[in-house]
Amino acid sequence: MEKKIKKFYRIKLIRKERNIRAKELAEKMGYKSTNILYKKENLSVPFTDKDLKIASEILKCKIDKLVEIVESTEI
Repeated sequence: MEKKIKKFYRIKLIRKERNIRAKELAEKMGYKSTNILYKKENLSVPFTDKDLKIASEILKCKIDKLVEIVESTEI
């Protein structure tokens, strides 16, 4: 059996809980448009460690709250 590790990001969920618009977060993170934020939130493009640090400061939470790591076993 092979174990796979997947990361799930809760940034979109937390952003919405705090009533922060995607455009506002994207601007504060230094993105030129919201497209890259949407791609990262939807797992098309991974968040970097630097992204997570900045997002945690903006969203006022620990990085651990932004990321969920799940191990799955494949047969």
